[in-house]
Amino acid sequence: MGLALLALFAILQIAPGGPIAAATFDDDTEYEVLMAQARTEKGAAVISYAELKTKRLPRKTRKLLKRAIKLDDKGATESALSFVERALAYAPTFVEAHTAAAIANLKLDRIDEARRHLHDALEIDPTLLPAREIQGILLHREQNYEAAREVLEDVIARAPGRALAHHFLSEALHELGEQELAVHHHQEAERLRRHPFRPRRDPSELERDVDGAGWVR
Repeated sequence: MGLALLALFAILQIAPGGPIAAATFDDDTEYEVLMAQARTEKGAAVISYAELKTKRLPRKTRKLLKRAIKLDDKGATESALSFVERALAYAPTFVEAHTAAAIANLKLDRIDEARRHLHDALEIDPTLLPAREIQGILLHREQNYEAAREVLEDVIARAPGRALAHHFLSEALHELGEQELAVHHHQEAERLRRHPFRPRRDPSELERDVDGAGWVR
């Protein structure tokens, strides 16, 4: 168990083969956005079956979210989202469900709804990694590249193996004219696409774990 709920394989309408991609990819290679935005490096989902067993949630909420996970696993994002919305009526402070709803609305290009759920998630837990990552992506979409950079650098500092954060940070840095750094983060995103949850690390650094999303041996 533990499959990611409402994870994006294609997000927003940002072309993956931009100027940075052209420097490092073959022309016929399209960047595949990972499920990493919905997972920690250790593979824990925004909402997983395992989490539903440990969280203290109303029975109705638990049942609705299990149904949502099953639907999302089948690619039925809109149907899954309807069950998440219903679950939130019973557990309005379940931050992970707000984050999942924000992700789903992004996938469906419902930006205002994504912002609303993201706002609710960050009000409950301003440090939640998937929510912060989505915040950075929304700032990028709004062309607020400096703010996107600040948020995504914070995400990467806490969880270096989140490929999506590296990808959108590279895009923001490119827009800010910092090409060397942009290429670095683009290459790191691509490396993590091939080897998920395996961030580079200094061997002298002690293993750490931040919200279940730190370094992985």
